[in-house]
Amino acid sequence: MKNITFNFANRHALVTGGGQGIGFEISKGFLQAGAKVTIWDYSKDALAMAEKELAPFADRLSLTQVNVADWQSCSSASQKILDPLHILVNNAGITRDK
Repeated sequence: MKNITFNFANRHALVTGGGQGIGFEISKGFLQAGAKVTIWDYSKDALAMAEKELAPFADRLSLTQVNVADWQSCSSASQKILDPLHILVNNAGITRDK
């Protein structure tokens, strides 16, 4: 099978839940394809790990602690986004195991 490459240069993606798991891999993929990426995640630890792992892309990376279940948290974080967004990945979710 042929490798598929994408070019997201001059594009800005916001990935919720982007600090870990699937969201982290999505964020990394966009960065590798040339996009500017804003990561929102609830976990400070996940954001710190993502910042370390994605350090080669620091010039195109923004990380913010956000609780997507809280409208005010999202509103405050969105005010900090200065560049136009082209892509939104609503990856954040919650699990309520019993």
